[in-house]
Amino acid sequence: VSGSDDFEVRSFQVDKDSPLCNLALKELVSIGFPREYAVIAAMRDPEDKSHIMPTGDDILIENSIVYIVSRITDFHKIDSLFGKRKSRFRLWRS
Repeated sequence: VSGSDDFEVRSFQVDKDSPLCNLALKELVSIGFPREYAVIAAMRDPEDKSHIMPTGDDILIENSIVYIVSRITDFHKIDSLFGKRKSRFRLWRS
């Protein structure tokens, strides 16, 4: 990470028609998810509001909320993979 990178966490909701639906996290790269991104948390059931620290074996289901950290300038690479963006916040700014 260079000294001039701004990072952000964004949360996305997985739509039922998304290619992510019913996909294990370890399979994300097979549909174009860049390896330099990190899924740092997930919420399988928004009604329950409990978060998990995901592993590659966790499966994304419809309405899952996924939290991703990346460089701000790189998010355009995955916006089309997800349904609705729920929120975003900057982690740090150099």
